[in-house]
Amino acid sequence: PCIREIPYLAKLDQEIEGFQVLGVLGDAGTKDAQDPNNVALGKEIAEKSGAAYKSVLPDDTINTMLMNYITAFPTSFFVDQQGQIVGQAIVGSMSYDDWKKVIEQKMAEVEAA
Repeated sequence: PCIREIPYLAKLDQEIEGFQVLGVLGDAGTKDAQDPNNVALGKEIAEKSGAAYKSVLPDDTINTMLMNYITAFPTSFFVDQQGQIVGQAIVGSMSYDDWKKVIEQKMAEVEAA
């Protein structure tokens, strides 16, 4: 499911002004304890899918603030410019059209606040 939605998110990252995707390689270890095989696989998947957005390994902050609350992959969070999570996490993958609707809705919520 994660791999299936990467091209959709990559396209939306380019299309929607003011919106940015940040991938977190949750199964590749942490910044300080990497799984080299899964890091290499993550890079390969990003290249093949056309994902030009930034992807990171979780650090202590990401592990504490996000990863401890993830029960399944993919899980997506929307974060505003102040680093605050907007609404509830989305668990599971979606189509391009469904992602576009959700992103536009979340951006409208941030603008209205």
